[in-house]
Amino acid sequence: MPVRYEDKTIKTEQKEQPEDTKKVVGWTNEITREFQTQGYVILRNFIPKEIINMAMDTWKTIEHKQEWNDTFFEIEDDIIHDSPKESLRKSQGCHTFPPAVALHRWMRDNLSNVLDMNLVETYAYTRKYERGAYLKAHSDRPSCEVSATICLNYKSDDNTPWKIWVQKDKNYVRLARGDGQDRFFEECQNIPHHQRKGVPITLEVGDVLLYQGPNAVHWRDTFLGDYSYHMFLHFVNHDGSLNHFDKFNKKYYGFENEGSANNRGALVFAYDGRKSRYHSNDEQESYFHEAMEFWNGWSAGEHDWFNPEEYVNNYAHIENAELSEREKRKHDESVSNESLNFFKSAYCFTDSQRNKSYEDWISKNVKDKVVIDLGAGSGILCYLAVKYGAKKVYALERRGELIDRMKGILGDNVEYIHADLLETELPECDIYLHEWLTSEFWNEKRFLRDRFYQEGDKELEVGQILDLVEYATKNNFIDKLYPNMVELSDINGESITEWADIELESHSKYSKKFLEDYHSNLKLNSIYRNKVMNKEIKWEGHIKDLKHHEVKNYLGWKVSFDGEHSLSNHSPISHWGLRHGEKI
Repeated sequence: MPVRYEDKTIKTEQKEQPEDTKKVVGWTNEITREFQTQGYVILRNFIPKEIINMAMDTWKTIEHKQEWNDTFFEIEDDIIHDSPKESLRKSQGCHTFPPAVALHRWMRDNLSNVLDMNLVETYAYTRKYERGAYLKAHSDRPSCEVSATICLNYKSDDNTPWKIWVQKDKNYVRLARGDGQDRFFEECQNIPHHQRKGVPITLEVGDVLLYQGPNAVHWRDTFLGDYSYHMFLHFVNHDGSLNHFDKFNKKYYGFENEGSANNRGALVFAYDGRKSRYHSNDEQESYFHEAMEFWNGWSAGEHDWFNPEEYVNNYAHIENAELSEREKRKHDESVSNESLNFFKSAYCFTDSQRNKSYEDWISKNVKDKVVIDLGAGSGILCYLAVKYGAKKVYALERRGELIDRMKGILGDNVEYIHADLLETELPECDIYLHEWLTSEFWNEKRFLRDRFYQEGDKELEVGQILDLVEYATKNNFIDKLYPNMVELSDINGESITEWADIELESHSKYSKKFLEDYHSNLKLNSIYRNKVMNKEIKWEGHIKDLKHHEVKNYLGWKVSFDGEHSLSNHSPISHWGLRHGEKI
């Protein structure tokens, strides 16, 4: 299915011919435009777990029997020419591995929903890396015009995927000529990390990186781990500029009947010169060899007149067009509504102190446990529980759009419960996480009404912290509810709210990764700067004994996990503040 019309929110314009004075207006989606301009795009949790499992079950069955494995795979002496000596023979690879052929077709069909291009399969390559493997900085040939790299399974020393670096600060396709590949290594990879211009990308199982293989330099540093299973699925854009160069389409070689609907000849790179996806790479047609002979000749210094920038991933003629006032209003309304719906329930995940308290406790307590987040919102607490080895994780959330967002991040690693906590029978768990906290503490309804909702809005029908305590007590999990310790104070003070930089480096390990991988567009966070002139503690104890307390000034609260990793509405800088509602 092609990209939906309603998802094409980016207005573009281009000349059909260089000599044209009038530009043709069109529309595309954000992912496509990002790929065209940035040179790569990341699709998180794109491949369902069951698809990954089928591919890996087939692969490991073949791998289990050495005779079968040797039929498909061969030890690779040197992946990229002149790799470090200690990295040689640390991988095995296979062209046209049957599970990869199947996944290649699946990928093409499903990319059509998100990438506004007419992709044609070229070839699939499969590789298993072992400890010490290394991928030298390089760029690719035209058959890799649109490349997808995926990781299917891994075991690394730090339990994180092997990073791939991508550098597309300029168009490298023309620079690959002559000793270009050697220069890529020296200028992009073989330098201190702080001097690199490339971007390190972490791909979990199910994630997909789409990148411009010939135009972007890419590499991996030394792999520290036992194994990492990968597939590389390559495509060309049939309706792109590659077809404009005669030596790159079959019509030039006399294949008149293999043109597309627009009467262009089919690309010689389709199926990498093979008759179909099922043919092996030793069955490539003569026209493909002629085209590659030309390409290799140019790479070696011949054909000075040829400029590959004009044909390989050439989007220079496409410009973003200015929206009309009507289009701006429609776009702004759409973006505003989307952001508002998200941040109504999930904006607290950008707070570094809040995340650190949760992550510090989760990292020491969830391994091999069954965990549920009672109001998962952005999904960050579930994400942390998964990362730190929880046996099973449930995400309870009453807002459907937030569950949809979580599925895009967490995939099948979490079981989702779309329901209201106070009306739901929960599964038996070892740990019940909550974050039913507002600056006001007692009255979340007033907070929501003042900030986001109108009187009578169904979203005002939400529980308060005392409702949670009552429900947990009634259903016998109050002693498994965390955070579990509470301090209440009467505070004379003030709070000022402002927008501040998220300061990614201040976030704890996986909280930082969550923001980097899934919310890199967010730069600011709403914070309170709190000033306490006087504080009188009124009550402190276990959450199961929590009762309503009145104060003369402002209610100050602090919650913690067994007295550690505290959260508060009156720390100097906090996600919560004192002047958030009325005095009680």
